[in-house]
Amino acid sequence: MTNNAVIMGKRVNNRATNILGWITTIAIFAATAGLIVSWFL
Repeated sequence: MTNNAVIMGKRVNNRATNILGWITTIAIFAATAGLIVSWFL
């Protein structure tokens, strides 16, 4: 949705913002997976 110019107008995400968003998503997923694994160790 944030890449859609029809919805966001001039405020669409650029490539750097998209990359940062995906890096953040992957880091949060990894932290969650690490927490779940640590419960069983």
